[in-house]
Amino acid sequence: MKMNEKDTADHAGNQDWIKVVCPHCGYEMPIFCGKNAVAEDLHVRCKARHCKRFFEIHIEN
Repeated sequence: MKMNEKDTADHAGNQDWIKVVCPHCGYEMPIFCGKNAVAEDLHVRCKARHCKRFFEIHIEN
């Protein structure tokens, strides 16, 4: 699914969305999850210029 600018703006301002933060440097990743989200084994790379480390996302409800 391709998101346009309007969709991105809606997600960023939505109070029910939580941003994922890098555990190494504290950078707020451009990844949003809902309050009822459940996930494990998601591996992402930090987008901060000085970090770029991989970390795993665990979301428990």
